[in-house]
Amino acid sequence: MIFLITFVVKTNLFMEEPFAHFVKYFSDRILDSKDSLKLAKEISADLKSKMPAIKTYYYGYHPQSVQTILEQYAYERHRFTKDAAYFARTAEEIVMKFRSKAEEFIQQIQYKKLFNLQCLWRAGKITLPGVEICEDFNRWEYDIFNCPHVSVITQEEVDLMIRFLEETPVEEQYADEVPYHYDWLNYPYLKICFADREGIELDEFYQTYVLCIMDDNGIPPWYDFYDEFMYTKHLLGLTDVKFPNEIRYTRLHAQFLRDEKKKKEIAEGISQEPFRKSDPRPYLGLGMDHNKIFTDIVNNFESPITRKNFENYAAVEIAPNSEEEDLREEVDNVIDELKNIREAVPIIEHENWKQGLIISYRKYKYQKTIDAIPYAYQDYLTRIETKIPFPAPIQPFNDASLLQTKQNILAGRKLAGEPMDFNF
Repeated sequence: MIFLITFVVKTNLFMEEPFAHFVKYFSDRILDSKDSLKLAKEISADLKSKMPAIKTYYYGYHPQSVQTILEQYAYERHRFTKDAAYFARTAEEIVMKFRSKAEEFIQQIQYKKLFNLQCLWRAGKITLPGVEICEDFNRWEYDIFNCPHVSVITQEEVDLMIRFLEETPVEEQYADEVPYHYDWLNYPYLKICFADREGIELDEFYQTYVLCIMDDNGIPPWYDFYDEFMYTKHLLGLTDVKFPNEIRYTRLHAQFLRDEKKKKEIAEGISQEPFRKSDPRPYLGLGMDHNKIFTDIVNNFESPITRKNFENYAAVEIAPNSEEEDLREEVDNVIDELKNIREAVPIIEHENWKQGLIISYRKYKYQKTIDAIPYAYQDYLTRIETKIPFPAPIQPFNDASLLQTKQNILAGRKLAGEPMDFNF
């Protein structure tokens, strides 16, 4: 998880205490342990002591941008320090085996079913127990097998997934050296993609809505395939009556808080920060690879233990930047895997033997994964029938954030003179 930077010119930022928001973030997270807050304070103190040296090191950049990027790095450092054991363990894990990948395709069946329910819920066509706002759907993104709203997977759905994979060449599942990733439940993004593709004019709200996109790969091909056979393509075209209202109420509340803060400052005689001449130096992080900056900070200012923790974290979550390094690493992995395969693996002709080897192994692995889907489905059914719980997600859902969003919406409803409920 990388915290992206947005630079906004606000003069009062120069008055803020470094890392104040960072420490407050963990102080406000009621579900986090005291150790998490303690670690945040330790990181804050440590980076504050290093800040003069770091600002000198990045003298060629605007000093406020250096502080901002350093505060972003603080969140990353908190994560790879707090979860050091996890990153160390995961960094050493071998490539996932076929059944694990097959389970991902089983998950995708449920993603599509939950997404269709989300389309109907947003359009006001159905209600779902416990679902009050759009963000409630995010709870199941990493815990889809425990979602109570989707029906048990049927053999017909598994057969449809297998048919989709058999009719979809492995090349269409990859972009360069890595598999495609999709925003399975990102309704606003998929709705806009759908409208662009179908030539449909969006409602005014979605014409101006600014998206947060994690994986800009469009609508998952599996969704289109499913819609064709289940006659559900029209669901993305339904009008979303929920989210625009949620945003409207949230903005009402946010504006109220800003107005109240301004009134308080005027009453207390707090003067406005005088105009400052613009610093011509570029902003650190703007149009740059943040991972490179974080690596630079770690290598130049952190202790050996912190460097090792970051190293493990980078091995798991930060992809190499060099295309040749990626290719060489993947070839090495493929060769290691092929050594352990007893059966013959056909190798395709290719002008680049490395690419030919990689594509051949992908095809082999792809077919083996398809073959493993019935076994993964049987494992799934066994858990359902014997009531063995599915594993909980590694990172628990942020209930505190969800609760805050709901409170903001209700406050906005009150300001609009409407009932403080979610019936809108």
